[in-house]
Amino acid sequence: MSHYNFIIERSTIVSDFSSQVKGRIFLITGPSTGSVGAEIALTLSRGYPSTTLLLGRSLPKIQPVIETIDTISPSTVVKFVPLLLTSLASIALPLKTILNDTFIPHIDILIYNAGIMACPYERSEDGLESQWQMNSLSYFLLTNLLLPRRTNNKRLKPHAQSKTTNIIFSVELNRRLAKRGVEGFALHPGAIDTGLARHFALEMLGEKFE
Repeated sequence: MSHYNFIIERSTIVSDFSSQVKGRIFLITGPSTGSVGAEIALTLSRGYPSTTLLLGRSLPKIQPVIETIDTISPSTVVKFVPLLLTSLASIALPLKTILNDTFIPHIDILIYNAGIMACPYERSEDGLESQWQMNSLSYFLLTNLLLPRRTNNKRLKPHAQSKTTNIIFSVELNRRLAKRGVEGFALHPGAIDTGLARHFALEMLGEKFE
């Protein structure tokens, strides 16, 4: 029987999976002192990761965590990156720091810990409900900004993805709003000679077979 249960020590897990921690690059959000994110960062440091990126709002609240990691694993590079999940516009700028850092060739593991819960109703500066934005939408944006730019030289694939999203959105609208008499449709107009296809070239069809 597996020895993993509700009372297992976190250090045991890191020890058992040390090969998946040592030398890896981790990104952790919400690592303020006393938080779950802080404990994750401290526990992982016992497995000697190569780099730990700590993303949060306040350096003073995270500095004690950084200092403790330095004590546990002096070889681990620890970097603080300011991040405000309640503002979509503020997410892109700090991530440029990561993407432009030559000492961070990639990120092995993302650990999204920062979040809020059951707080009074409030809208963010983006006009969105604060819990939904901070706990979900901001992480969707953050992840996409960190992903390798695999489609820079593609044209049809991004278009196909955007249209697939339209279809899924229409299906979900029907599921959620059918009782209110709301219907959603995703329609294909067929091959029509308009300016929409002005960027299309026959050689782009080869993308489909790559």
